Amino acid sequence: MDKKKLTTLMLISTAGLLLTWWSLQAGASQASPSTPTSTPIPSLVDDLVDRAQSPQVSVQRAQTVTLDPVLADLMQATWPVRVDDTIYNKPGGTSIQLPVDACDNVVWSVAVGIATKWCVASATFIGLPPTPDPQPWVAVTYWTRTRARRDRDLIQVTAGASSNQMYTPITVTLIYTRQKPPEGYPDYWGVPPTFPILRNVSPSPNDRSDEEGRVRWAGTAYGITGTVIISEPLFGSDLTITQFLMSPATPKFGERAFFTATIQNIGVMTAGRWYITELYVKPASAPPPQNAEDHEGGWKVYGLDALFGGQNFKQPPLGPGQIHIVTTTIKIPLPGTFKAYAQVDTSYSDENLYAWWGSNPEGYGTPPYPEERNVLGAEPFTVKGSVTYLPIIRKK
Repeated sequence: MDKKKLTTLMLISTAGLLLTWWSLQAGASQASPSTPTSTPIPSLVDDLVDRAQSPQVSVQRAQTVTLDPVLADLMQATWPVRVDDTIYNKPGGTSIQLPVDACDNVVWSVAVGIATKWCVASATFIGLPPTPDPQPWVAVTYWTRTRARRDRDLIQVTAGASSNQMYTPITVTLIYTRQKPPEGYPDYWGVPPTFPILRNVSPSPNDRSDEEGRVRWAGTAYGITGTVIISEPLFGSDLTITQFLMSPATPKFGERAFFTATIQNIGVMTAGRWYITELYVKPASAPPPQNAEDHEGGWKVYGLDALFGGQNFKQPPLGPGQIHIVTTTIKIPLPGTFKAYAQVDTSYSDENLYAWWGSNPEGYGTPPYPEERNVLGAEPFTVKGSVTYLPIIRKK
């Protein structure tokens, strides 16, 4: 293919990807607001054209797969990835097959005409309009859970695309690091985040950057499939409350009560980031804290007093077996029957980010990997209302 023509096509494709990105921001309800920006078309495409052995080569493909979890995905067995796929010179009237779960999470654009989408029980399809000449470019972006799977602290991510032509130049890029937060996002914890560790790449990539968390394969033989296995350093810790004490056992109305919690990491790895421990005083009939984002009866009611340690509520990571004792005190504002709880590893995190500033993900059991024993409660206690004694007035 003529180099000048290919460069023109790549510029057109980049514009298409930008249009795809803007339409995605406006219309994809399940997409993460913090999704990484589109990856530029790899320059390896040029090299592949030179290496292709057939003068009839015209179709080319560049695919980028980006690991894209948010907070709610941490304890799941499958994780979402974002796939950016661009095909050059694809014949009109053909279709592109996508995973079935991409049906409601896909946007697309074509150089000529209007492409359509249809979904069946087993797959999602993007149909190209009939055209006398091949489409200069087709750009598709979608999310799927079919390419990333978690097993304990290991996450396996696959990328790839196939072709029915022997000499179809193709590049596949897999980005396995976590999302980076928006510029200026507050660093509540004051420590740099940890990054996933690359454990295995198969087959051997043509290009690799451990710093950027990226590998890339290139070839011309009926497509490419690549796999990486990464380990998540945040998995494997297990913060738990081993003791929770309250004094006095039956505080009076308006009196301060003192609380002490003993925290221990009973996991096999160091907790990857700082953590906080939250106090809850709730009506005895109310349920205990449900998860790391549940602050009812906690700091939503008692403010900073509900965070053990007060102004020093950010507690440093604990190594395996290490113990930390924290205290706090609050004034009981109302009479009634209450129950107090302590929850370690509550969160100030953003649900649309991969929780760098939130709870330490843990759980070595079976999916969905619940965080166990993070909450410990004390016995219910009753606070009596104050009594006002009026003077006795005798009639004369």
